Amino acid sequence: MKVYAKFRIDIDKEDESIYTQKAVNLMQKLGCKAEKLYSSMERYTFTVDIKKAVYRELMELKKEIDQVFQYDEDTEEDDDELLDIIEPDIWCSYIPKYTQEEEKNAIGYYIDLAGYEFEENEKKVYESLCPECETFFQNKEYTFKKKKQLEDLNRRKAVFTRPGQLDMFVTIPMYEYLIEKGLSQKNFIPAYYSGVLKKVAGYQLKAENVLGKGAFQCESYRATEACSHCKKVRVQKEPDAGFHNIYLDTEKLGKWEHVNATYEYTYGHARRILIYSPEMKEWLTKADEKLIMYPVFPLEMKGKINLENENG
Repeated sequence: MKVYAKFRIDIDKEDESIYTQKAVNLMQKLGCKAEKLYSSMERYTFTVDIKKAVYRELMELKKEIDQVFQYDEDTEEDDDELLDIIEPDIWCSYIPKYTQEEEKNAIGYYIDLAGYEFEENEKKVYESLCPECETFFQNKEYTFKKKKQLEDLNRRKAVFTRPGQLDMFVTIPMYEYLIEKGLSQKNFIPAYYSGVLKKVAGYQLKAENVLGKGAFQCESYRATEACSHCKKVRVQKEPDAGFHNIYLDTEKLGKWEHVNATYEYTYGHARRILIYSPEMKEWLTKADEKLIMYPVFPLEMKGKINLENENG
């Protein structure tokens, strides 16, 4: 197994802070060329093996920037001395590469990235708020802004999502294809176009089978205590935790289906993480080449799938 980090770094050329200078120096060291965004803003993008020293340097710089520019939650104010500095925006995602032998051990898959995203109708309320833990829970079907791009996408089999969210939706042709493959209509929640009476824009994927408490295990997440009001157990993603495989306790799978959900909810806009069967992964990725899915392993494989040793 190898893991690569994909970086996107936005900087302001007119900013003379030490943080921007450090970022630029690292990019020059790598021989990266910037893409002009607008005004004085530039963007660097590149991918690097996480065993390399430059990965550690960039993550240290990111950590340093986050600490210096963090929002003061107690006073709800920013440091006035920092307001004139436009800090580099360093964004990182991970790309794991598994050997065929390793992936043979997968018992399921999760969606890491959908190739398309569309905004929902922001004027409509889809979620309720827990008064105790301030977590949002979906209580209505989503409606999407009527856009030609989404209508065009609905001419073929594809998966799409909402910006920055875990919800996954399939187009009408993909829905029909999955129904033919044997999925139940209970695995889908219709989503509509806003302003158009009950015109379907796609279908939100939904799990009928919920895994047992503690079945989901990943070192990138920290479990929290159940909320005293809504009783939900949530997992908080640790900042800059790097990449860790997801494991499932096979004794807590329940009635395993093509679409399954973790007992635990993600923090904030609470969503259960959906885990798909290997067959479902094949159906989805063969139909939609832009969809990225990664394997989930049985708990007994923990410690047996490790990064290849390389010099940094």
